[in-house]
Amino acid sequence: MKPGTPHAVVTFEASICHGGHFYAMSTIRRTVYGIMHTLVGSNVLTNDKHTTDSRMLLRRLVSHVYCHTVENKFQASPDLPTPKPGHLPKLNTADGVMDLFSLLNVIELSNILHTLSYTASSLRLKERLQMIHARKLARIILRWFWCNYDIYQVQKGTRKIVKDGQHFYNESLGRQTKALVEYKRVAETCGMASDAEGCTTKTMEAFITKVFQGNIAFWEGYNKEPSTSLAWCAFPIEVRVKQPLAAFSLRDCGKHYNLYV
Repeated sequence: MKPGTPHAVVTFEASICHGGHFYAMSTIRRTVYGIMHTLVGSNVLTNDKHTTDSRMLLRRLVSHVYCHTVENKFQASPDLPTPKPGHLPKLNTADGVMDLFSLLNVIELSNILHTLSYTASSLRLKERLQMIHARKLARIILRWFWCNYDIYQVQKGTRKIVKDGQHFYNESLGRQTKALVEYKRVAETCGMASDAEGCTTKTMEAFITKVFQGNIAFWEGYNKEPSTSLAWCAFPIEVRVKQPLAAFSLRDCGKHYNLYV
């Protein structure tokens, strides 16, 4: 089954059943939605837990994508053929880019989506540092992407190139975050709760304000009309390899992004 699929388990004898959530790039968008659903209404929607081990797997996915894209470590050799990209997004397709951006989004929202962020025990220092490192890799990947690819918005049969990629990404992240808040607001009116007792619409909004303070593009997307979908993009896109390619260097990344927040 795809991640987040409602289902029942029936056995012919009294049994102890155990399930889990498989993480793969090809289904990462549904995994991200599952994490958001779990935060908003875990006692209603699911019996799975997206906790510490879940975040570790997501960080490993980001590291894997980073090594393949930015550092280009998976080179073929006489002794080692090119590995099959089972956990890599197909960046020359719209679906592949949506998969990549969904992974980057869940990394950017890692503190906000973690149940321990809303409890008195809070997150351990080690995990906070791991989250910071993952956000650093995610932002470098994003910089690498805009140096190598162009995105075109497709609306009413016309194609319009995205001139400011970073603005486009942050605005899309803002729209998805606002959809999460609105989902939480509706869930509260319906009496749905999550495992994080301190996670309310009010505390979530305060947390978001603190995390994205000063990110103008994020707030432009956040303050638009509330979306009913957790999808990060509300319109079709096309992806093309940039010609000519823009210059990219790791040293240059620090000029464009704050890599350590």
